[in-house]
Amino acid sequence: MSLNVQLRGVWRCGGRIPHLTALGPISFVFRQCSSASKNPNIINQKLLLLVESCLDKMQEKLNIGNWKEVPISDRQIITLLSYHRVWIYVALNNTVDENILAKNVLEIIDRGLLFGAPLTPPHDNLLHKCAKIVSSTKTKQKFDKNFKFSSLNTASQCDTAIEYGTVLISENCPSIQTFSEKYMKHKTPVVLKNCIDHWPALTLWDDPSYLIEKIGNRIVPVELGSKYTDSNWTQKLMSVSDFIDNYILDEPSIVGYLAQHQLFQQIPELVPDFCIPDYCCLHEDDTSDNTVDVNAWFGPANTVSPLHTDPKHNLLAQIFGEKLIILLAPEETQYLYCHSGNLLQNTSQVDPIKPDYESHPEFSKAKMYFHILKSSEILYIPPKWWHYVSSRTPSFSVSFWWN
Repeated sequence: MSLNVQLRGVWRCGGRIPHLTALGPISFVFRQCSSASKNPNIINQKLLLLVESCLDKMQEKLNIGNWKEVPISDRQIITLLSYHRVWIYVALNNTVDENILAKNVLEIIDRGLLFGAPLTPPHDNLLHKCAKIVSSTKTKQKFDKNFKFSSLNTASQCDTAIEYGTVLISENCPSIQTFSEKYMKHKTPVVLKNCIDHWPALTLWDDPSYLIEKIGNRIVPVELGSKYTDSNWTQKLMSVSDFIDNYILDEPSIVGYLAQHQLFQQIPELVPDFCIPDYCCLHEDDTSDNTVDVNAWFGPANTVSPLHTDPKHNLLAQIFGEKLIILLAPEETQYLYCHSGNLLQNTSQVDPIKPDYESHPEFSKAKMYFHILKSSEILYIPPKWWHYVSSRTPSFSVSFWWN
């Protein structure tokens, strides 16, 4: 069965979505796509350009106003348009080299996953199903360097500091009850050891060839700049292979960081390599949302997350590499010179590694804790605890946020 027929079959097996296909002028585009899916003879470049122009228009709508205020229906339209763009593009380029075709199609899919939203069942995994089909047809990428990320001993700026404060306490894989009563209940940070030694990710993700073979062609958002509070900080979409080559294995002048990204929701092929820690099943009350937000943090040495707070419980699991973590309790906020304005009010202006006591004299009164987080360790960061994170080496971490 041809790739194009497989992709068109993903949609046909599920039927229609009335509330999307009946949306004003765009319904014309969906009707054209529906007709073309049944009659391949009418697929042409004009139809592809029509779908792409609609995607551009929807993309413009996303860039106006606050992302959180974008109607879910607008993002679902992007998902459906991306799907139609995929199979039409494949139909018009079936003589193109298989690997080049797969790379281009996966980029279309990933943009749809990044900016779109899941449809209603049975279409909720529409683009994921397409990605799986396309990935199975391409030749696996090869990586000719035989080493691990953890062998890259890049010098880190954070090593210039001598004193960070009090060393955090550690506990060897506490029971759920012990963790709840001793740490979570009292909102006390702790380093958890020997809890994730069984994760395949600890060895698999340390191997560049594994990640490049598994997800090398996938498109992800990469932060460019030393930290998000800098004026020249920006983001760029690029393939995982390009990110690894240009920002992990190379030594560019600009730091690149795959930070706070729901990578495993976008690319579920990596999910079997780890699991959500059992501690995340604990909730403060029966009304709490049971959702666990899982984010990837992958980058070279010297990535920095400035001193900031988050509203949820956080388990930060270190896959490979080392990170310096500095923490301060919520009651230290009075000494931390928070940024003004809604966007950065949860972020301090103080650099705890090199504090400027002339500009921030009160910071000298703040009590700090620290830990060098190493592979297979988990750090529990309670809600509203201030934390500063800097990688000492190339590093991959996974965070689990929950209420």
